[in-house]
Amino acid sequence: MEREQASLINLPDELLLQILYYLPPKSTIAIRLTSPKFKSVTETTLLWRHYCRTEYQFWDPKQEISKKFLAPTAEVRWESIFAQRRELDILIAETLDSLLSCQQRRYDKMQEIVDAGYDAKDELLRQCKCPGDAEDVLARRYWSQATLNTIHRTMAIEEWEKLQKGEDVPLERALGAFDMFVLDTREGDFDNISRHIDDLAERVRAENPDLDSRTTRQKALDVARFLRAHDLTGVASDEAYTALRNSFIGIGLNDPSHQALPLISTALYCCVARRLGLSAASCGFPFHVYGIVYAAPGADLDGRAIRPSSGDDDQQTLMYVDPFRSDQEVPLRDLTTQLSQMRVSPSKHPELLRAASTREMVLRTGRNIMNSVQQIHQRAAIQPADTAARSLAWVSTFPDMDNAFYSTLWAMLLLGLQPGEDQSAAAAMVTRRRTYLPYIFEHFQNHFPWDARLIAEHIVPTFRGLPELERIENILAVHSEANRNPKLVLERSPVLDIKVKYKIGQMFRHRRYRYEGIVCGWDARCEAGDLWIQQMGVDSLQDGRDQSFYHVMVDDRSMRYVAQENIAPIDTEPSEALLRLAGKHFKRWDAEKRRFVSNIKDEYPDD
Repeated sequence: MEREQASLINLPDELLLQILYYLPPKSTIAIRLTSPKFKSVTETTLLWRHYCRTEYQFWDPKQEISKKFLAPTAEVRWESIFAQRRELDILIAETLDSLLSCQQRRYDKMQEIVDAGYDAKDELLRQCKCPGDAEDVLARRYWSQATLNTIHRTMAIEEWEKLQKGEDVPLERALGAFDMFVLDTREGDFDNISRHIDDLAERVRAENPDLDSRTTRQKALDVARFLRAHDLTGVASDEAYTALRNSFIGIGLNDPSHQALPLISTALYCCVARRLGLSAASCGFPFHVYGIVYAAPGADLDGRAIRPSSGDDDQQTLMYVDPFRSDQEVPLRDLTTQLSQMRVSPSKHPELLRAASTREMVLRTGRNIMNSVQQIHQRAAIQPADTAARSLAWVSTFPDMDNAFYSTLWAMLLLGLQPGEDQSAAAAMVTRRRTYLPYIFEHFQNHFPWDARLIAEHIVPTFRGLPELERIENILAVHSEANRNPKLVLERSPVLDIKVKYKIGQMFRHRRYRYEGIVCGWDARCEAGDLWIQQMGVDSLQDGRDQSFYHVMVDDRSMRYVAQENIAPIDTEPSEALLRLAGKHFKRWDAEKRRFVSNIKDEYPDD
């Protein structure tokens, strides 16, 4: 009998399906067009469920993807879900291409992607990792990451809004919102933080098999011992106590060293303890944060029944722990002694020994972050200006210090008056909002000009009825008009080519102040106002105000306006700082021409 020729189509459906699991989705889609049998096999729901799980890591909460993965396979239209994600990927890529092609409506196009929520993240991550030889590598990576960061900030701000409205927000999400502001392309988002804490709770159970039979006091100390034994709390040195990174719960969980300040150490303790059935909270003690663990209702910490009449004895029903320093219980008398040494009136002790709200812990974390950023700036300010010794704090600091500081401004401004607070608290909140508003707008205009929607939706309402509202709305209106109108085109002529010596993308060093920068705009003469000209002493320059002036991007993240006589061209390789910033206005670095390739041709077509 003639031997049947080997062919994929002759394989059993089950075996063919197993092969398809190893193929990328686009190959499966191509195969299904070749025969009715392949079409039938590729319609298997399990296959598309597999692709949804393996091709996409991030899903918007509205998808309820965890619930769908747990549901019976036949109840979920997995192929349709996958197709929708693939269509969204294509739309995001096309929108990003349009965004990169022209400055007009650029922020509107960003917002279109942001509106897709977390479903956009996988495609944005792919765009952030585009090949190094791509024609627009710097621009594509810059704008993809900026868009992704805006999605992260939006999610963070929504959590704080819920907290402000009195909704129940888990402590790890309320604190993890700070991580979302500095996340970039790393791990450490809300879900990642929750998974880490879930895993820690399971590990505590694994190391303590009899945990459920132990008393509240024993369980509380078991958790503290576990965290201390695995170096999940505390810092390695006094210097690390002020390190910016140690105020972020997500960074602490994902970093191998797991360093964390007292507040984050105690928050982590409380989150793990709660997953193990304990009632735990942070205590807002002055200059430190302790944990409080409460006994189960009707019992003391050692499991003995308590009659209702004796339930007010704090010594029996609650205990204090300090996971930052120790795995032992902290006696209440030690805390009251500390307060007395601080000359705190005994009448104030109960207030300082109570459980702090999640809102209080967020605001306290914000102050810690703000202090760390200010110390970084202070250290940078005393460094020599000489180029050889000059250190750019924003490049060497992890996480990004501007994003970190921005997060504190939002937290301080959003988390205001709570239900039941008196008028004096309301007045203090208005004062605080007015204090932080100028800093929010400084960061908005200098670093996050695509955050107009966030400001309109979350900040404008907090200033209803206040004098500042009109100014805020005017700023947003001017910003919107500038974004939506085409740029004024500045063409060169033979005369201008002589007068305006440097082109868009030219790298230079300032002759006087020695910083490095990139030319990203020019005027044939100084177009600044008279006040600025007077303050900057422009008329005292050798060539005065009639020489060309340049808009420049500086390696310290600032934008400046520089006279032509102060531009000293350089042809060295660009610094890490300039490469990270250049994508805002440039496609890539041209190693042959020794300058950046313009991505603002709609404004300067001849450069």
